[in-house]
Amino acid sequence: MGCIPRVVGVLLLGNLFVVPTVSWSQAARVSVGIANTLAGDTVDIPIYLSAPETVKVGSVVHTISFPKKLLSLTRAQVGPTEEQSLAEVKTKITDASDNADLSVLEVTVSSKAPLRPGILAYLRFKISIAAREGEIPLKIVDTKAATESGEPVQLTRGRDGVIGIYDTVEAMPAVGCFFFTH
Repeated sequence: MGCIPRVVGVLLLGNLFVVPTVSWSQAARVSVGIANTLAGDTVDIPIYLSAPETVKVGSVVHTISFPKKLLSLTRAQVGPTEEQSLAEVKTKITDASDNADLSVLEVTVSSKAPLRPGILAYLRFKISIAAREGEIPLKIVDTKAATESGEPVQLTRGRDGVIGIYDTVEAMPAVGCFFFTH
């Protein structure tokens, strides 16, 4: 048997372009939670932050879209992990520019101290009585995060949310702890 050489790298003579990569251990992620309910009810959907200890996040701007005929935002509240750090939450709702059936919700969570991983905010939605059994998507449009000094924070794509609509309470699946379902 002969020796078969292996190529382990490529050396470029001339311009060298370096593309930075981010490992999971260096990046933060902001995701939307899930919930099950009945048409006509209200539901709290969490927005949560996953970040390693080395990443310090001072603010998050998270933008999601949802069907405006089926959902209306009634309240946004700071999550329990942020109450101690004096965080505040602000929301802004606009119509989607590319789809007349969607609303776009921008949620801004900011704090004077670093935001802690966990639930950043709860979004309370009123479900239309016209909603039918099935799923209502809460799609992530964009997410930006910054340190306390305003420097951008590297993010990986978070998970979209969903609201499951059921005709009866008995038809709803029993869900345990939220954190174990993700």
